[in-house]
Amino acid sequence: MKIWVMLCSVVCFWATAQKSVDHYEGFGVNKKYGLVDNLSGVAIIAPQYDRILFDFNQYVALKKGDVVDFYSKETSEKLSFKSTYQSEVIFKNEVHYYYQDDRFGYLIPSNVANRVQLPKIYDFVNTIQNLVIGFKNNAFDVYEDTNVTTPKVASIKASQYHFYPRTISNKLENVYVFYGLGTVYVYNETFVKLKEYKSKVNNENDVMTLLKKDFPRAETKEMYAMGITGPPDWKYHYSNGVTKVSKYSNSQHYFYLTQKCEAQSVPGSEYWVEIQLTEKGETYQFRVDFEQQHFYLPQEYVQSLGLKFEN
Repeated sequence: MKIWVMLCSVVCFWATAQKSVDHYEGFGVNKKYGLVDNLSGVAIIAPQYDRILFDFNQYVALKKGDVVDFYSKETSEKLSFKSTYQSEVIFKNEVHYYYQDDRFGYLIPSNVANRVQLPKIYDFVNTIQNLVIGFKNNAFDVYEDTNVTTPKVASIKASQYHFYPRTISNKLENVYVFYGLGTVYVYNETFVKLKEYKSKVNNENDVMTLLKKDFPRAETKEMYAMGITGPPDWKYHYSNGVTKVSKYSNSQHYFYLTQKCEAQSVPGSEYWVEIQLTEKGETYQFRVDFEQQHFYLPQEYVQSLGLKFEN
């Protein structure tokens, strides 16, 4: 009985240890990116992608040209989407990114499995409060975030839009204005059409002049935020053939390699590091897990760089 209990304990411990390290992860060599199996230490995709994207926490997102391949960190299952090169949008209080395949558009959050499918492909998609606005073929479709299958208002013929606050009965609300193709359409927050004008105005200043009498803009206080740049994420020191690389924010987080190098942060990820070998000029980008004492890098590179957590 005791032997059985001990055996179960060992198996459970092994299973827990296996789960503590992501099975698959991205890595970079000389500015090209691939995928490593962390349980075997073997690269299952050699470095061939142009970029790695850090916006997704359960998938490795690797980009080549305008195609982004998403690989599950658990199974290596691949999903492919076309990048639209537009900035992030906020959907239901969470950051999403707009991608496409051959049939549909998608709003993809950090958890790729929770992606939102739109009924068709748009040239670009924006979100404002609880609205999703898609543009294609000189027309806008407007959806509510509770129903992205059927537009609340479809095919508003315009090339541009903007919104601004106005006061009605002492209440501040937004007015949505679509224009640029000979007609100006004005909607309230629930997208009831308030008015339309026959006008060829095609810039915001002319639109505001046109609407000034019927829809005066409310005065609001504008707020500005100032970012503060902190110290670099990594520091390094070379001595006696060994470079020690450590986190600025935690002196207990460090590792060594038997190469003279420089170390710097990889934008977008706190625990990724870029190592540039001083003499060879080679660069390596990879994630470091200090809790599990693991380098997310194929074993051949771990050995050639002499990477270790203890000197």
